[in-house]
Amino acid sequence: MIFMQTILKTFRLPAECARFLEKEADKSDVSQTDIVVESLKKMMENQNQWQDDLKSLSEDKLYKKEQIDLAEEQYE
Repeated sequence: MIFMQTILKTFRLPAECARFLEKEADKSDVSQTDIVVESLKKMMENQNQWQDDLKSLSEDKLYKKEQIDLAEEQYE
């Protein structure tokens, strides 16, 4: 536990964030590291999904045309 507390202090997390990690780790009966790693994985998965979706939209010709038409309508 001392090792993890040192790491949390190194990141200068707010006290409420450190308490949250401790509480979640105790509640789930896993290490605080596991809580942090899972959160980072989810964040990265979400970011990758957004990037994939944005790439798909940028390559979608029909979507581009609709956006241009909407912009032109609002400009008029």
